Amino acid sequence: DKLMKEKISLIKEDLLSEVKKQNLLKNSKNELKEPSIITLIFREETKDYYVGDMQIFKETFAKDEKSSYENFYKKSNKISKAENKYCYICKNKAEEVWGFVNTYNFYTVDKSSFVIGGFDQSKSWKNYPVCSECAKILEIGKKYVEDNLKYKFCGFEYYIVPQLVVNNGDQLLSKVLDRQEKYDNFSLKEDRSSRIEQVEEKILRELSKENNNINFNFLFFKKSNNEFKILLYMQEISPTRLKYLIEAKDKVDDKEREYDIFREIVLRKDKTINFNFSFSFIRDFFPNNKFDGRFDKYFLSIINNIFINKKISMDFLVNRFMEKIRSSFLEDKWIDVLLLKSYKILIYLDEINILDRRKEMSKKKFERTKP
Repeated sequence: DKLMKEKISLIKEDLLSEVKKQNLLKNSKNELKEPSIITLIFREETKDYYVGDMQIFKETFAKDEKSSYENFYKKSNKISKAENKYCYICKNKAEEVWGFVNTYNFYTVDKSSFVIGGFDQSKSWKNYPVCSECAKILEIGKKYVEDNLKYKFCGFEYYIVPQLVVNNGDQLLSKVLDRQEKYDNFSLKEDRSSRIEQVEEKILRELSKENNNINFNFLFFKKSNNEFKILLYMQEISPTRLKYLIEAKDKVDDKEREYDIFREIVLRKDKTINFNFSFSFIRDFFPNNKFDGRFDKYFLSIINNIFINKKISMDFLVNRFMEKIRSSFLEDKWIDVLLLKSYKILIYLDEINILDRRKEMSKKKFERTKP
């Protein structure tokens, strides 16, 4: 370590010289091209050693790794860990389990009243014991989900997590995850209706093409400081169900249907209102602001009912439509768009009901014909 510090300038010069020789620089600022890797080999007489072969490096890396995960067992000068206990995640007995592994902050140990063991935070490992290996996997998994499976929908953040119907389809899961990584994140907060339609239906269309050997879990959440709050969790949504939602959208947006009232409204060259169905239409009537009110709970409930095929109260829906339209009318605002969007929502929901009834009838017919 002492020799490394003494020779650091020389080492940097040698590395830079080698990098230039290999043509790995992308500009005059000595920035490396991506991806670039430099492997260090240490030679003693005629024998070569890699970094992983040398105890001095292994000890240093192990020490650094342990300190980097210190927050999993140390908090506010309290240490919570135990030896030879069972891990909640892998169910195996581990050399050591940690008490502050809280990947998504679904509970807190900041207040002693939340801790098992006579209000002793050092005993919090009893609440949720996690071994070091599982803690690392959870962190890696969290980063992967955050980077690849997170999307935006009508002002909400949410994850789409695939789930195998059978347990022996690791290759299938891997392929689905690879495809999901390529999906563009989308947001329905943009005011261009044509853009909204494109980005909203894209991911549902792609997911609906998957085989029914896999389902999808939709988890809507809200992060606030260190709190991770689950707003809505829709489990095991099949590709077939998503296909029904897309088919219903295509039918109500079919230009051959005689809904001339839904023609585009051109406001100016760069501003057009498109009435192709979007879930943002529902959001327009169930917003979340201090002027119109806080309707997140109702909006998510409606989305949940649509996705899981649960009945929606038309009386409740129409009453809310009228409240919004009446309020806009009294404020002398343009209500034509709201009227058309509310009508399109009702047509869409009716189309879903028709598809569901057909499905149910086909199921009953099949059951009657079974030997």
